[in-house]
Amino acid sequence: MEFTKPNIVVSKCLNFCQCRYNNQKLSSKFIGFFENYMNFHPVCPEVEIGLETPRNPVRIIETKGGERLVDSKTGTDYSSQMNEFSDKYLKEINNIDGFILKSKSPTCGIKDVKKYHKAGKVPAIGERTIGFFAKKAMNKFPKAAFEDEGRLRNFSIREHFLIHIFTLAKFRKTKNYRNINKLINFHKNNKYLFMSYSQKLLKKLGKIVSNHGRDSIDTILKNYEDELSNIFSNTRKAGENINAFLHMFGYFSDKLSVEEKNFFLTQIEYYKEEMIPLSVITSILKSWVIRFQCGYLKSQTILNPFPDSLIKVTDSGKGREFR
Repeated sequence: MEFTKPNIVVSKCLNFCQCRYNNQKLSSKFIGFFENYMNFHPVCPEVEIGLETPRNPVRIIETKGGERLVDSKTGTDYSSQMNEFSDKYLKEINNIDGFILKSKSPTCGIKDVKKYHKAGKVPAIGERTIGFFAKKAMNKFPKAAFEDEGRLRNFSIREHFLIHIFTLAKFRKTKNYRNINKLINFHKNNKYLFMSYSQKLLKKLGKIVSNHGRDSIDTILKNYEDELSNIFSNTRKAGENINAFLHMFGYFSDKLSVEEKNFFLTQIEYYKEEMIPLSVITSILKSWVIRFQCGYLKSQTILNPFPDSLIKVTDSGKGREFR
């Protein structure tokens, strides 16, 4: 299966440059692993506004006028410079499928960023926020996928992120054709993947595609893209996955022995009870697709939503909740 490389904005301190406040570079094995499969656009917002390396850490403080980004020791306010840089940078980049940003950073953190009442040696307040640059990025690219390097250590979160960005990259390529037949083919190939996220949204996407006789291609693409982003605001649950796989199982039910059918249905029950991973079910279906040369299912992205070589079972157990 051919994959379009996703365009990903990534924090420059992750593997790329010693630009952290303490003159260090963080090592992320997953970013290193992803490098050959994605087009990375590294950026360090703090360095871009002129801050030196090394430097005093910056922090977010809560004021009566709202959140401010300041030097943690001197209180120097960098809010305006950071907002100006973020607006300019985000305006100049296009076709971005996702962001991998430094966790908990006052500029790049996508969640759980500490806030304070002032500079100096004071404890953080209980309320958490989003980094200045990350917040601007989320507003500019509401349909993009966002993760941080810490959460990507969790297998389920990483899998969801990879499915999201590779689907968006493929849709971006499809959209550029401005051709209804290309969109119909994209929708057809993603049928069971979308079903595994939401059967309701799959039907909505199908209705948008079927309206091609009444709406312009630009309207259809915009409406489709809007619903596509809603698909990935959900996470795949066991019930939806089972529903999609049972639909696919129907293509082979008249070709399999009773023993094979019972084996598959038993594996479905094991998966439902969390005794085996989803990949076991996927592997069985892949083997039948090959055995019976089922061309329609061979093109279904649910069986290969991203390159197989990106699959790593390593899981830190951290960050299990989705944003």
